[in-house]
Amino acid sequence: LIFGWQFGKLESAIKQLGVPYTILRLPMFYENFLNVKDSIKDQSSIFSPADPTKAMTFVLVQDGGKAGAVVLADPTKHVDKTYKLISGCYTYNEIVAVFSAALG
Repeated sequence: LIFGWQFGKLESAIKQLGVPYTILRLPMFYENFLNVKDSIKDQSSIFSPADPTKAMTFVLVQDGGKAGAVVLADPTKHVDKTYKLISGCYTYNEIVAVFSAALG
């Protein structure tokens, strides 16, 4: 977990407040790769401290929004719950290959 220790402290603090809560845990967003599309296209690389061979999960921003909408539509069903959104796992190397093919 890249940010797990930071969010773990925040989640613990929220749970100790004694008020109803719902936590949506979102991984990194696929849309973040748009920020590095030039390095993918020009150098077939993503410059990141992450291990390019380690599989990670990503989601679309839209999917995070949909999950939030479900919670807000009927919050009483989700009181004091934590949800972790996930998708398939991919390495940066795999993502670079797909983006490179799409970008030409």
